[in-house]
Amino acid sequence: MRRLLTGLTLAAVVATPAMAHEVPNAAAVEALARQVMATTGARGLAIAVIDDGQVASVGAWGQRNAAGDPLTTDTVMYGASLTKAVFGYLVAQLAEEGALSLDQSVADMLPRPLPDYHTPDIVDRYADWSALDERWRRITPRVALTHSTGFANFGFTEPDEKLHFHFDPGARFAYSGDGLITIQFALEEGLGLDVGAEAQRRIFDRFGMTN
Repeated sequence: MRRLLTGLTLAAVVATPAMAHEVPNAAAVEALARQVMATTGARGLAIAVIDDGQVASVGAWGQRNAAGDPLTTDTVMYGASLTKAVFGYLVAQLAEEGALSLDQSVADMLPRPLPDYHTPDIVDRYADWSALDERWRRITPRVALTHSTGFANFGFTEPDEKLHFHFDPGARFAYSGDGLITIQFALEEGLGLDVGAEAQRRIFDRFGMTN
C-alpha cells in the first residue's frame, strides 16, 4: 500500500476548573511529533493543540506524498474515518427531526430489497450487497453506527469482493466502513438526500469549517 499521506494527529488540551494545565510549547510538540513519526514510521504528521476551545498552535513535519513534498499546515489532509463522526452526527439530526428512526430497518427506507441494488455503478460507488441473506432486514441506522452489522470493514476485502454476514446484525461489535455506507445509500437512494450536501449545510457551514 502506498503511503501518500501517512498521518494526522490532533492533540487537545482541555481546561477544567479542578485541574490546572500547561499548554505544551512548540519544542515539546515538535519532540512529540518526531517521536511518533520515528515509532510508527509515519512520513508526515500534523498536530494542532487546542486550549479552551481555541487553536493554540499548529505544526507540520515530514512529507505529504510519495514525491517527498513537504507537509505544511495548509496541506489538505485525507479525512478518512474522521468522517464517520460527521456522518453519525448527521444521522442523529435526521432522527431528531423525525426524518428517520435510529431503529428503522433499511428495508423500510428503500423502495427495493437491498440485495437488488447491484448494478456496476452502485457497486463501484457504494458496496456489493448482492450476496446478503434476509438478515439484511435487521440492519438499522443504530446497528450500523455502532458497528454491529456483521460485515467486514469493506466488502472488497472478501474473497468474492461482496459483503457477507459474519454474525447476526446487532449481535456484537466489528468495525465496518461498509456498514455506514449502507446507511448512506439508504439515505440517498431511499430518502432522496445528498449526504455530502447535507453534511455541508448541517455541519461544515454551521460550524465555520472552511478547510
